[in-house]
Amino acid sequence: MPPRDDLGSQLAAAVLGHALRAADAARLPGAIVTLAAVDDEVDVIIDELTRLESRLRELAYDRLRSAAEGDDAGDEQEERRLQRARRAVAKAVRELGGEPEGAWG
Repeated sequence: MPPRDDLGSQLAAAVLGHALRAADAARLPGAIVTLAAVDDEVDVIIDELTRLESRLRELAYDRLRSAAEGDDAGDEQEERRLQRARRAVAKAVRELGGEPEGAWG
């Protein structure tokens, strides 16, 4: 498993790499993709990632509540794992120019 700080960077690089490849294609003669279309596609990706970040936050809170109630010893570790994933997605949203929904990211 990559270090925690690298998860968001890797996700952002993958998403940005896709957008940059599309932008490069837009500069080629006869290209179908335009830079405006790339911007629109990036906006769609930001929206999808923002929804995913919100879902991960909800799942992490559910696990945290469950751990506080003492339902399962593994819930605390699962909550931490979900929070790491949520932070990576929030970082990708910020890297693309968006703002995660949560007050903390």
